Amino acid sequence: MIFTKKHIVIFFYLLAVIVANLLITKFGIIGLYITGFFIIPFDLFSRDLLHECWHNNKLYYKMAVLILSGSILSFIINSDSLMISIASFSAFLGAGLMNTIFYQLLWNKKLLFKMNISNLFACIADSFIFVPIAFGFLPIVILSQIGIKWIGGFLWSFLYVKYF
Repeated sequence: MIFTKKHIVIFFYLLAVIVANLLITKFGIIGLYITGFFIIPFDLFSRDLLHECWHNNKLYYKMAVLILSGSILSFIINSDSLMISIASFSAFLGAGLMNTIFYQLLWNKKLLFKMNISNLFACIADSFIFVPIAFGFLPIVILSQIGIKWIGGFLWSFLYVKYF
């Protein structure tokens, strides 16, 4: 089997979900800041790349399977991550839906613009869903997560557009 760019993105997407869930399981709220700047923005960015690949080809179904797979794999690797895996699945589902809707609305715009605008809405959804399920309603943590994730996502998308 020949691995394409799409396969590599899927692999790293899943790896990032698993690593993020395990880091948050181990380090709690502190883990949010590590994952919030590097790992979650990478997942949002890679979701945009997969949107480009899967546009008009069972996009919603494939994204839902991918999101569920990451949460299940996290739980299989470490059963202590059940609550984090549930929060992760819920947040990625909400964020993925927001990202997909806005990315599709901006389909004809430049790549960097549509990635960052759709990711902003995804960051909002992800933070407002994940933090309360995993840790309770913590407004300062939620708001800081939105900013951290969006800045991290901007950096990933900027580097991709500039160098790839």
